[in-house]
Amino acid sequence: MVIYFLLGRLTQRLKVGISGDFTKRLDGMRRQNFDDIEVLGTIIGDLDLEQSIHAELEGFRTHYEFYDYCPEVKAVVARYLKV
Repeated sequence: MVIYFLLGRLTQRLKVGISGDFTKRLDGMRRQNFDDIEVLGTIIGDLDLEQSIHAELEGFRTHYEFYDYCPEVKAVVARYLKV
């Protein structure tokens, strides 16, 4: 499974999700989304890790799996992506 970190360029909202077929998932999201999506990166992980990331970002949640892409969230993403 792949945990992905996507950024809506206009909204500056981060989406964290998990997929067994990331290419297919990304294609579907790009067709459904009004915003230009930037792939910040992916990591290998399971549902427990994805849920742990969501819990860590909880204070920055805007709705569902979307988070304000503020400096604190950027730092968490950088740590997971090791950039």
